[in-house]
Amino acid sequence: MAKKIGFEQKMADLEKIVSDLEEGELSLEDAVAHYQKGVKLHQDAQGMLNAMEKKIEAVTAAGKHIDLEVSRSKAED
Repeated sequence: MAKKIGFEQKMADLEKIVSDLEEGELSLEDAVAHYQKGVKLHQDAQGMLNAMEKKIEAVTAAGKHIDLEVSRSKAED
């Protein structure tokens, strides 16, 4: 079973990959493998960010709806 990696760990792994690539000490094969892993980590992290953004938008929209309902009930009083 694959272990689920959190956003922060993905970013730390991505930073390590970037650092390793910038050092220029990797063989061509290792550099390409690191690059591929980095692209996958980036895509996964971006997906996580997109999902969280949608959740925040939903919560914000729900909060605005609640605020409108409260404002309307106060106006009726």
